[in-house]
Amino acid sequence: MSILEMPNYLWMTLVAMIVITLFCTLVLNKWFVSAIIMFVALGVLSFILPNFYPITYEPLLGYAAFVGILSLIISLIIWYLTRDMRKRRQQKKYEKELARFEKQHEPK
Repeated sequence: MSILEMPNYLWMTLVAMIVITLFCTLVLNKWFVSAIIMFVALGVLSFILPNFYPITYEPLLGYAAFVGILSLIISLIIWYLTRDMRKRRQQKKYEKELARFEKQHEPK
């Protein structure tokens, strides 16, 4: 089977996994949610798709685990690459809060 002969749901799930992983990690700062969402969603689909395609659920359940682990690995890579940016943002936020607190409590 060549890449062009792959079923559409394989391509759609990989694209959905990348989009959901990027959204959950970069926007929501939830690092493990995307892996759980992908595994549960594809796990449910692994029992529905055999009704429409001549396949069994076992390979689809394995594929769900594979995509979940892949999503987790991508999340960890993004977490590692953005850790300095998050530290700087947190430090800037802390300094802002400290300046506001000092301004409110300075003697008059």
